[in-house]
Amino acid sequence: MSNFYITIEGGKQRVVSIHCTDPSNPFLLTIKPYKTNIQCVNAELCVTDNIKVPTGSKVCFGILGMVKINEDDFLISIQSVERVGSFLSHPLFRITAVECISINSTKYDMVSFDSIQNEEQKIIHPCQDLIKYMSSGSFYFSPSFDLTLNSCNRTRSQGHLFETFDDRFVWNKSILKQIIKFRAQLAEEEKRYIDSSALFVLAIQGFVEVCDLKINGEKSFLAVFSRLSSKRAGTRYNVRGIDDDGNVANFVETEVVFQHQPDQLFSFVILRGSVPGLQVGGHKIQITRSIAATQPAFDRHFEDLINQYDNVHIIDLLSQRDGNAEELLGNAYRIQTENCGMPITRTAFDFHYHMKGTSYDRLSVLLTMIEVALQQQMYSVIDLKTNELLMMQRGVMRVNCLDCLDRTNVVQTAIVKYVLDNFLSLKLIPAKFSDHPVFNDIWADNGDELSRIYTGTGALKSGFTRTGKRTIAGLMDDAKKSAQRFYVNNFTDKSKQTTIDILLGNIPNSSVFIFNPILNSIRIELDNRINEYSTYFPLSVFVATWNVNGKSPSINHESLSPWLSSESHPDLYVIGFQEIVELTPAQIMMTDPDKRLLWERQIQKSLNADGEKYTLVTSGQLVGASLCIFAKLSIIKNLRNVEVGIKKTGLKGMAGNKGGIGIRFDYYDSSFCFICAHLAAGHGNVEERNRDYMTISDGLVFKHGKKIEVHDNVIWLGDFNYRIDLGIWQTKDLISKGNLSELFRQDQLNNQLKQGNAFKGFIEGEINFNPTYKYDNGTDEYDTSEKQRIPAWTDRILFKGQNIVQQGYSRAELRLSDHKPVKSTFLIKVLLIDKEKKERLRNELRRSMNSEKSEIGKITNEISLIDFDEPVRILPLPSSKDFQWWN
Repeated sequence: MSNFYITIEGGKQRVVSIHCTDPSNPFLLTIKPYKTNIQCVNAELCVTDNIKVPTGSKVCFGILGMVKINEDDFLISIQSVERVGSFLSHPLFRITAVECISINSTKYDMVSFDSIQNEEQKIIHPCQDLIKYMSSGSFYFSPSFDLTLNSCNRTRSQGHLFETFDDRFVWNKSILKQIIKFRAQLAEEEKRYIDSSALFVLAIQGFVEVCDLKINGEKSFLAVFSRLSSKRAGTRYNVRGIDDDGNVANFVETEVVFQHQPDQLFSFVILRGSVPGLQVGGHKIQITRSIAATQPAFDRHFEDLINQYDNVHIIDLLSQRDGNAEELLGNAYRIQTENCGMPITRTAFDFHYHMKGTSYDRLSVLLTMIEVALQQQMYSVIDLKTNELLMMQRGVMRVNCLDCLDRTNVVQTAIVKYVLDNFLSLKLIPAKFSDHPVFNDIWADNGDELSRIYTGTGALKSGFTRTGKRTIAGLMDDAKKSAQRFYVNNFTDKSKQTTIDILLGNIPNSSVFIFNPILNSIRIELDNRINEYSTYFPLSVFVATWNVNGKSPSINHESLSPWLSSESHPDLYVIGFQEIVELTPAQIMMTDPDKRLLWERQIQKSLNADGEKYTLVTSGQLVGASLCIFAKLSIIKNLRNVEVGIKKTGLKGMAGNKGGIGIRFDYYDSSFCFICAHLAAGHGNVEERNRDYMTISDGLVFKHGKKIEVHDNVIWLGDFNYRIDLGIWQTKDLISKGNLSELFRQDQLNNQLKQGNAFKGFIEGEINFNPTYKYDNGTDEYDTSEKQRIPAWTDRILFKGQNIVQQGYSRAELRLSDHKPVKSTFLIKVLLIDKEKKERLRNELRRSMNSEKSEIGKITNEISLIDFDEPVRILPLPSSKDFQWWN
């Protein structure tokens, strides 16, 4: 393993240099600020002795990547490691400390992380949470071995680990992606300069432990590799369930490797992961999407697993007790498994029911239930001399409980012991892993570490994993861990989730851009020629809003058809409500979903009455405001990355009587965002309404920092509460005469739009219907109460997007509420990119530009990212006042 040292030169013209100390392959890599140009030069040394590290330089064991935080670019280097052993002669390391070195600023150079809590330290390093997270001891790497691949896949891979790694399990891919991308453009000789030094490393997160042990008196070797997926990563209550790409939370591939004979290796792989059906989140199980809406994601998840592991056997440990929230989740899991039509088998085993008290003896019942499946799947055996598979594991066990931690760990322990004992039996070795304390300890350590990553504490029931017994002391230890989890989940998980998102590139503008003139030119040319590899097709969308004044749809049994029916059968229905519950002081501080669910059932019944089948995609609620989206079953599989966000504006953001709900999603390669808002009431409160709009527009943020403004198509709907600035009798007179144009000139929202004070850039279709507020309930008469409120167009729909065409804008004559519902239809052009055509064009442009280097010079005079044309004879001396080596 090569070591490296880092020197920092210059002030404003800062240069960070990385030197390889391996005499057999020395080189120098420099990183410059702002455009972050990198130049790597192969160097030949005149001596073969150890290179003297200059005073003040920083020794490191590799580079994890680069990240941008608060407009500063940082190089992340590995400062300290712990060797956890070796595997097939390859060293394995745990990362114990990292450092973030600013590429374009000197102000963080002297910040000490040994005194983060020191009040005298005025400067707080912007990377301190990232440094803490990556120094936690849960990240591993090997300079010469691909930890992302299990043994079976490794026998079939060829090439350098940067070309063969399993994308699911690399945790620094985002911060290293610019380096990986440029490496792919290098000639083979140039790649070797970088690859042989192992300067850039791929890190996994999870657990790695290797140990020597004796089986039947003979020396053997045991290793456990747990690879946590980075695809839907996060903390327990922030990330659960499944995303639309089929990635599930807390997904871990655990591989047990055993070597008893010198030329053969045993490998067994087992999985854990969140229930891959309904999206759930929060402290309580909250099902946010329907079974039909998440079936495509479910199918994608298992398609990926079958491609990776052949067949899959599910072991579902959720509670089956009637009325239990886990039972609802388990039933949905069963239905989706039956619907998917794939080679999946399933065993439901209510862990809490079977494992009552302190006895776990009934694990044998589960092993009997899955014995046939285990015998069919078997395990892998590899010939180490030829690197060939003598036996291949044909399938995988996928174990889950609610969070795939404690119950899952106990069951996986029993399964792995069973498989290992079966292997020993077939090899006629008179021994059992069931009785081996080393195995129990290593597996308990594995469960504790995976639990710490996800919840902040060790695993419950780990006492049983270590000893095979449930004791009073173990129960007390579990109670202590549960209390610690409550604290961590409520007070530290949010900031930790942000750190994870920065590491994985989920936060906008967190990636460092490495300027490359060729790639930059290709990117510009691809944008200019988008029509060559993309097409557009229409999506019809029905948008509707109604303030129902706290009424239920069953009060007057009024049909919703005048509001929702459409002969064109739109692809999507987007429906918003306000005052779905009465806005009493008690309701304002909480959300009651019962009426929302009642309205959603009534809407689905109305939509499906004409024979077309619609299903609920998702819905959200903020006290009285709610937003739901229904889609045709035929298009549901193409809706991805569906998210719900809310922003309160009532009582200065503390209460939910006013505010907005947003739902965003991607449909093919176009992004959509719909916002249902209920703004401040009161005829004269125009400025407050404008502020409410700005608060929602700026403050409603989806996962990974996505804001409303970044979407291709944005539609606002709701009770915006803007009024008409005329007296009541003058207003009614204009309404009776049908003089809506004069009325509209006095409309507050119309005037605010003209002045740019609210909804800047948004368009509203022509209003040719009467004001929708305020009516006497159950009538078509404007307010006759003592207050005699002035009629107004409080209920509106506005839109923004280059490819949106509004086809209709009207109201429906329903009498349930004191508002009339409003509806609008849109035809939206959706972008569909042909990825293969785009890649072919990219390759053509790359070949063309590489063959015309003279043309590249016309584009930019920047130095190339990596230059091997002028090798130097010796590493440069450290710079001084009189000599700067980079000039």
